[in-house]
Amino acid sequence: MIRSYRAFAGMAAFGAIWLGLSGSVAGAQGRIQDLQIGLHASELPTEGFFRFACGSNGGTPLQPLEGWENFGACATDGMGLHEVYVELDDELTVLGRLFRERFDEPFPLRHLAGTRIAGHPVIFSVLFDAEGYIQGTRAVTDSRAETDERRAGYMFGHRMVNQFDPGRWECEDLPLADGEQPVGESRYIKTRCETVYRDESRMRVYYHFLRKPGQRPIDAQGNYLDGQWDSMARWEVFSLSVAVD
Repeated sequence: MIRSYRAFAGMAAFGAIWLGLSGSVAGAQGRIQDLQIGLHASELPTEGFFRFACGSNGGTPLQPLEGWENFGACATDGMGLHEVYVELDDELTVLGRLFRERFDEPFPLRHLAGTRIAGHPVIFSVLFDAEGYIQGTRAVTDSRAETDERRAGYMFGHRMVNQFDPGRWECEDLPLADGEQPVGESRYIKTRCETVYRDESRMRVYYHFLRKPGQRPIDAQGNYLDGQWDSMARWEVFSLSVAVD
């Protein structure tokens, strides 16, 4: 009860901080819909996009970049594409960090903060060819999110399959690899799906919910260990001209 009151009081106090920052922190959020396959880096909007960097196959960002047109500074991947990481939110992210530092409580609006697709926090990147044209996009659930949101990570894969022509996907349930374990006695999810969407692009989705090697539900003293599982999803969209690896 005390912690709930502190969070409520902190949110009220933070309203004044929000108003104070709203004029100095960029407020417009970028739209993924504006990053269409075939567009050139020089055509892409920059308002609402933040923290450009070289991507790492859906992992944490690498070398910082000034903007889209610096894509050439990023190494090519196995498909010959340059991956540019970008964030789509700045204001709520900044406020969330300040809130946690000030009150040591989860930010009440954290479900709205950060780069999100279908409500899930993701690491998002755009894939450019050597001439600077978009040949794909990638979104991977963010492992840095709070535990409750990480647990729901695999559901992002479900959402993408159900959103884009759900009856046309080819999906395959995969076996556990060496060292992987079910969550609970027998439950695990490990699925890979692919489709050609409207004869315009190729989509791939992978998602899983399982225990990785070394993860266990209880410690040596019999205490429950929260978060000892891996729940994630990956959604990729490619031009049909890309030889997908």
